Amino acid sequence: MQPIILVGAGSGATEVVELVRDINGAKPKYEIVGIVDDDMSKHGQVIDGVEVVGKIEKVLDHPDAGLVFCMGSYKGRFIRHSIMERVGVDLNRFINLVHPLAKVYSSATLGPGAIVHSGAVVGPDTVLRGINIIHWNTAIGARNDLGEGVIVSPNATTNADVTIGAYSFVGSASVVVDGLKLGPGCLIASGDTVLRDVQPGVFQMGMPPRVISREEVPESVLTKWNSDAT
Repeated sequence: MQPIILVGAGSGATEVVELVRDINGAKPKYEIVGIVDDDMSKHGQVIDGVEVVGKIEKVLDHPDAGLVFCMGSYKGRFIRHSIMERVGVDLNRFINLVHPLAKVYSSATLGPGAIVHSGAVVGPDTVLRGINIIHWNTAIGARNDLGEGVIVSPNATTNADVTIGAYSFVGSASVVVDGLKLGPGCLIASGDTVLRDVQPGVFQMGMPPRVISREEVPESVLTKWNSDAT
């Protein structure tokens, strides 16, 4: 079985351990050899039968192990981006995990490190650019383009031809209507219906939408977004 290391010892690690068990239950494929986290107080702890073995840089000691990001929240949308830059891990080291009860259309493309949980649907001709998390019972519509690090929370829906910039967070039970562009690092509140484009880094809420706050978007992420738009 392929060895894998989970990055992040928060609640997401428990979700991924369970996901791997379900995948292995259908067909044995992965062996989790440990969890890494920068919080030294967690080192030596055992999460759902898997030990936290050290800081994130420890992944460099295991070059043959695939990696899975178990972290990512609306509070720190660019944490995974900063880890990638700090540790210097190639994106292609991250592996895809797709639950047996998820539906990924054959014409969809999953970039490295995509996690697709139980009950999720990834529609036809949709592209996930990498290290995305698609939570349970989420519906991603046709011809979507989800940038690197985008997280879509449980029971959210994106309709056709939606583009979501890198490291954005789409809240649970929200709806994004057809053809919209959500800039990188944006945050969509739980339960919202998004009817207009959203600017980079913006946290919006309500109908009509109110801008609650703005997150600073790393220059490299913003530059790529602007380049792709031209």
